[in-house]
Amino acid sequence: MTTDQLPYVSVVVPAIRLDSWLDQALDSLLRQDGVELQLIVILDGVEEDGHRPWMEERRVTVLRNPTRLGVGSTLRRAMAEARGEFVARLDADDIAKPGRLREQAAYLRDHQDTVAVTSQTELIDDLGKVTGTMAFGAGPDVRSRLLLQNVVVQSAVMFRLGAYQLAGGYEPLRQMEDYLLWLRLAQHGKIAILPQTLAQYRVHGAQLSRGAKPFGSHISQVLTERRNLRKNLGAPALEGWAKDATWLGVQYLRYYVFTPLRGMAKKAQTK
Repeated sequence: MTTDQLPYVSVVVPAIRLDSWLDQALDSLLRQDGVELQLIVILDGVEEDGHRPWMEERRVTVLRNPTRLGVGSTLRRAMAEARGEFVARLDADDIAKPGRLREQAAYLRDHQDTVAVTSQTELIDDLGKVTGTMAFGAGPDVRSRLLLQNVVVQSAVMFRLGAYQLAGGYEPLRQMEDYLLWLRLAQHGKIAILPQTLAQYRVHGAQLSRGAKPFGSHISQVLTERRNLRKNLGAPALEGWAKDATWLGVQYLRYYVFTPLRGMAKKAQTK
């Protein structure tokens, strides 16, 4: 297979620091085969100006936000530079397993009615040891599951650039920008979860924040797009209202109960 026959894939990696986890994340992408790669690294308010070998790679484009803009605005800016037929995402502390880009690009080429594809995802700790998996079952069309919860792991997703543009792109939000985009993409075609494990998601102490607040513009926008997707899929409205209420209740519990309890448990273990 010659280079011009390979799928052209852009990968967007936002980062708020230069560290070994970012180096590992980018190395896992630069080692991918079977695709023509455009790697967009966007440094969001990173003050240090250290040199990294990957900065000299011809396939890497480095963008910088002089001040911290937040994840939604940062991803939106990076996506404006994407030139690939397909776009993949990876967070700066996660890992793309060998063959990920090739497998997902092949799936999208073979399934023209699918706008996005994700995969099974391993959980790893600070040192990269596998500690578990994210329990999202495989399927060729998981859009109905998006009406229950976000089942698309951002560090394991690949989507069509054209569909992204039709969906309006990432909103400049600091929270739930990913779920909002998946809900909008799902109104333009199927979203699939592959049975293969193609990504690793790092769980570490810095993630013990309360996460997304259960109130604000991100919540109202997500609820609107859940309703729009429900109409698109022909799902019953009454059942949808119940799912929305359940989903909103889970956001409150996670923010006010579950995450603070995990933080207390973590502190107790370190004493």
